[in-house]
This record gives sequence, C-alpha cells and structure tokens, in this order.
Amino acid sequence: EVLRKFTDVNGDYTLDHSKDTKGLLSLQDISNLNMGEESLYKAKEFSRKHLTSAIEHLDPNLARYVRKSLDHPYHVSLMQYKARHHLSYMQSLSSTDTKMQELALAEFQLNKLLNQREIQEIKR
Repeated sequence: EVLRKFTDVNGDYTLDHSKDTKGLLSLQDISNLNMGEESLYKAKEFSRKHLTSAIEHLDPNLARYVRKSLDHPYHVSLMQYKARHHLSYMQSLSSTDTKMQELALAEFQLNKLLNQREIQEIKR
C-alpha cells in the first residue's frame, strides 16, 4: 500500500509529515475517496487535524486555500469551482509561472463561456 511509508509499525501516521502542508492536502484529497478502508480513515483524521491546526500559522493565501479545501473536498466539488479556487491561489503567489497562469485562466474562461452558451441553448 502506498500510504505505508507515512505510517509507523502500528499503522499510525508519523509526525514527520505533519508540517508538509502540500503533502497533507494531497493526503486529505486521497482520504476523501475512502470506501471503508481503515487506513484512509486514519489519513483523513491525521491530515484534517494537522491542516486545521496549521491554518493560523500559514501565509494568508495558503491558509484560505487550505480552509476551502477542507470545506469543499475535491471529489464532491464542481470542477469549475475547484479550478477557480486553485487559480486564485496560484495568482497570489509571486513565484509562479505567469505563462502557465495565463493559459489556465484562458482555459477557465473558455469553459465558462461554453457553459453559458449551453445554458442559453437549454433555455430556448
């Protein structure tokens, strides 16, 4: 199992990974796909606990991103909402690739336009 490298011999998650915010966000996303597995239940418990306690110490933009990720799990959120949420966070970072942001924003806006056209077609 992939998650074993994050746990000790008892199957409990180690504190070594409790400071890795991006890793915890990934663990949280994976754990939301739980279909009764004990390891994913523990992953969710561990990641939520440490992400929640880290929010007050994070950069405000990252804290907002973490809060929204906890409130709106990836697998049950609309893709457009998640894309907008992620784009907002990426734009708040100064070290990110602006060309990639421009491309992502253009794709987001294109999808938004297509959705609006589909709604107009349905209304007719």
